Amino acid sequence: MIKIKSLHKRYPGMHAVKGINLNIKSGEFFALLGPNGAGKTSIIGMLTGLTTISEGSIKVDSHIAGSEEAKKKIGFVPQEFNMDIFETAYNVLHYNAQYFNVEKHVERVNLLLTELGLYEHRNKKVKELSGGMKRKLMIARALLHDPEIIILDEPTAGIDVESRKFIWKYFREANKNGKTILLTTHYIEEAEQLCNRVGILHKGELLAIENVKDLMLKYNMQKVTLDFKTKKDAVQFAGDKYTVNNKSVTVPGERFTKILDEFTTEKIVQVHTHDKSLEEIFLEMIQ
Repeated sequence: MIKIKSLHKRYPGMHAVKGINLNIKSGEFFALLGPNGAGKTSIIGMLTGLTTISEGSIKVDSHIAGSEEAKKKIGFVPQEFNMDIFETAYNVLHYNAQYFNVEKHVERVNLLLTELGLYEHRNKKVKELSGGMKRKLMIARALLHDPEIIILDEPTAGIDVESRKFIWKYFREANKNGKTILLTTHYIEEAEQLCNRVGILHKGELLAIENVKDLMLKYNMQKVTLDFKTKKDAVQFAGDKYTVNNKSVTVPGERFTKILDEFTTEKIVQVHTHDKSLEEIFLEMIQ
């Protein structure tokens, strides 16, 4: 559904995106993960036609990115709020639906307001809505023309936990119903919960493109935490290799057997094994 080939973006004095190749399948839920300045926004800008491509190409279901045909395929939810705050929620959708010639636009507007829990707030001005409600309104606006592809740029940044969970559930259902979704996020658990595959982006380069489960296996998902009788024992064991947390030390899973051979196990009270999170893997990869 999305084909990115040898993509570059250059700004004066900066090479923001460096030769990225990426294919996103129809019906996939894909996440681009990366810190600020990684190139996520530049890629989204080129994909949606808001930014020019310096080199390379992007195809949206065989259409050139930025063309009218490509734009019709995409519903975009930007990170920043960009609505008229003095308009009502209903009118924001009503005017946009008319602008894009949405058939039966009144029914479509009311349906989205209902689905996103905004119908009872439809006559409130945007400035009167909470952060979570504003984000839902932006989602409704992006979905007015029933796009095949949904692009979400930090969709839950700065909103309450309840709204975040609602949005997660909403897009899980949208994906089950066949929508192709591209997500950029700083919340690693968001990608872990929602996505089939992730791309790890750092300084304009893709470090990895993996299935979430495969990525966690590939980068050694298991860790072991050792609880010691005293903090002194923990510090003695850790040396300058590991971090001490009270009386506990966490080590990579592959070191565990060797550690037991090297250290007096009488000083160890308890052993816990647990998996690395996607966030820990991400941090290891970009360091």
